[in-house]
Amino acid sequence: MIAFNINNDKRLGDECYIDGVDVYERYGADLKEFYMLPGAITLDCKENTGQSGFNVFSNTLEGKGAVMVFYVCGHSDEDLIANVSNLLMACRKCVVRTSASRYEFPAVMTEYSDEETGVEFYHLVTINLMVIKRLPLVTENLTGTGTIINPGNQESGMRLEITPATALSSFAIEGITIKNLKAKETFILDGIEGEVTAGGINRFQDTDLIDFPKIKPGMNEITMSANVPVKISFYPVFL
Repeated sequence: MIAFNINNDKRLGDECYIDGVDVYERYGADLKEFYMLPGAITLDCKENTGQSGFNVFSNTLEGKGAVMVFYVCGHSDEDLIANVSNLLMACRKCVVRTSASRYEFPAVMTEYSDEETGVEFYHLVTINLMVIKRLPLVTENLTGTGTIINPGNQESGMRLEITPATALSSFAIEGITIKNLKAKETFILDGIEGEVTAGGINRFQDTDLIDFPKIKPGMNEITMSANVPVKISFYPVFL
């Protein structure tokens, strides 16, 4: 099979990266369109007593949709089929990013189509996705209680990496109490992946954790019971 040679074609669309891979260079896939689809809303509300407004009891946005459309090419039918197949495999569960903005989109493929264009060795591939809209990971460092700003407009998970200089029998952060912290060993409360570890070992039993830590839109005060270095990471998430 002949590998795709970028010198035989010219990119016309925005750069598109799937899990950090330039799909034009890897699969001969030139992005034609990338656009969002309307999301479904589950709403529970009624008019207020004075009929002058609404009382909203819950307002939940279901999974948001997006569509990517590519012209995919190859040096032969066999090469083209391989490029289309590999592109689809890469999009099954991925993070999508384009050069058009800083936003990135964790995504799951829900549907696709593969059509001939009438031009030899070119297909039009349309991929439907369920996505989350976010900015790249933000990392802040605090030593003791302090404030951080979340530029997103949705609540999202927060990772707390706690590295005390000396051993602590007990330490509280964001209302969560942790026991038996070792000197210079990083204890991780991971509200992004849903894990509690230290030294690669599950340490859930050394906490009174009920809910993983989250960060709200705007200004957030991070409270601590002692002055300990903490690295805070989160994704700003948007509607």
